Amino acid sequence: MNPHESSPVSSTSPSDSVAPAGDPVVFIPVLPPTNSVSKPLEPPPIPVQVAELGQEVFALLRLVPFARMGRWLLTVNPFYLASAVMMLYGLYLVSVDTQLLGQETSQLAFNFSSLQLYECLLVVTAVMLARRRIWYDSTLLVIFENLFAVVPFILISQASFISADWKWAACTGAVVLPLLRFSTLHRRLPELNLPLNVLALGACLLLVNLMFPLLYREVIEHDNDWWLDIARNVWLYLLPVPMLALNLFPAIPTRGDGPAGWSRWSFIFLTTWLAGTAAHLHSIAYVDGQKFALHLAAPLVWATAWTLRNRLPEIMPFLAPEWRNRLLFLPVLATLCTATARDTSLYLVLTSANFVVLGLLCMRHRDEPIFEQLALASGFALLAGLPAAWGNAYVPDFSRTKLIQLAIAGFALVQATRSCSLKHGVLGAVLVGLGTPVLFTRLDSVGPFALNNALLYLLLHSFRWPDTRWCSAHAFRLGVGLVWLPHSIVWLRICGPEVAPTITLGALLVLGFAALFHLLGNRPPRFVLGCAVANLAFVPSNWLYELLRITPAGHLVVLVSFLLFGAGTALALLRGRVEFTKPSA
Repeated sequence: MNPHESSPVSSTSPSDSVAPAGDPVVFIPVLPPTNSVSKPLEPPPIPVQVAELGQEVFALLRLVPFARMGRWLLTVNPFYLASAVMMLYGLYLVSVDTQLLGQETSQLAFNFSSLQLYECLLVVTAVMLARRRIWYDSTLLVIFENLFAVVPFILISQASFISADWKWAACTGAVVLPLLRFSTLHRRLPELNLPLNVLALGACLLLVNLMFPLLYREVIEHDNDWWLDIARNVWLYLLPVPMLALNLFPAIPTRGDGPAGWSRWSFIFLTTWLAGTAAHLHSIAYVDGQKFALHLAAPLVWATAWTLRNRLPEIMPFLAPEWRNRLLFLPVLATLCTATARDTSLYLVLTSANFVVLGLLCMRHRDEPIFEQLALASGFALLAGLPAAWGNAYVPDFSRTKLIQLAIAGFALVQATRSCSLKHGVLGAVLVGLGTPVLFTRLDSVGPFALNNALLYLLLHSFRWPDTRWCSAHAFRLGVGLVWLPHSIVWLRICGPEVAPTITLGALLVLGFAALFHLLGNRPPRFVLGCAVANLAFVPSNWLYELLRITPAGHLVVLVSFLLFGAGTALALLRGRVEFTKPSA
């Protein structure tokens, strides 16, 4: 068989064909079957759902490095805030454009119409989003609407400085349009807690803002100081009243879990309205060339701090109840806004109110130490605000700085006195030693007097020192007593009888405190009692020594004769009462 000739294709496999003996083995290639039979038709593809496609897209976005930024954009939606900021900035650029000088009417018309159109867009969009239950963005737009409610009056006030045209028409629109928008929100968004009493406060603030552009130009042209008095009274008395009135309103229950049902909207809306009114007053003062005085905003800040603390469960229900007591620091710190005022009357009024309210809370809640601490701090803060001229009669060159330093040192001294710790006692002694030269600058020996007061305070404080493994109270007390007694002796010997009353009073104070300590069922330290008795005895001993030192020798011999005679008489009387028996052998 010729190997080059082709052979018919067998249906059997190559392994089944057996070559005859003696013939070479030929490998017959197996050809693939021909495509004579058509493939079965594949099923049509399933259409992709939009939700599934969205899930796949979000799954792919998670793999992108900027996925967190995308999630943040979807959650926060900062474009609304950027839009509001750009709107205000654009209105500002139009107001200060130098190319439009002399066209104040056109500026006001453009700014006013743009702002009103933007506010209407805010309300319509908020209602539309609320119907779709998109509460976060809806309530965010409602907040912006509250912030922009007063801005038209600011524009009208600034334009009225130059021209009074359109003033009445613009003011009418600035009042009517916000009322329509808020009524729409009240009807279309019943989920938002917009109580009528809070809306009434907002209407009153709207009328106050209406009064500024209508009256202030005429008042300024007549008497500028009169307008300054009016603005000052608005800052001090009118603005804090709505915030304080909010404390008298009943609490509003929360509706649902979303932000639309928050009960905190009363506080948020009122805060935005008051902030807008304050900005309106500040803008008028800025255009009039008046500098902003921080102390004028102190009553509003103080009232807001107290309202935030009192309505905290309603405003921030997610916080623990302990935060109500922690926020008590805010009204105390709010009085620091009055530090820039020359007159301390406003500071005294706010601090006195803090002291009275905290004192009442302290008496009502005796188990809460924070009320007592803050009431004490308010008391010393009230002391720091007293007129500095009152101290000039007692302390030369007395100033406000010294008064503040004494108030701070006095508060720290009271805290150290209430403590049983040794280190707090040392701190109190240092404060006493440093404060003595400030109060007693007229004394000649003020240095030894300050050291005596510091040692005396430390001995009195040592009655309550406990022994610890780090320090022995007895050893420290022993060291203080060994310094106090020689100091009193040397001081008395150097300065003479004029310091004797001070040393005697200090010794009697220690003995009296020891007696009180004993009556309370405690055992006073014996060493301290011994030091007090020694100091008390050294004063007459020193007087007797000085008397004997100037007495003639003959007089002293006669005196010794009388003393010996008295001793002999006492011994004779003692002999008559005691029987002497001879000892037995």
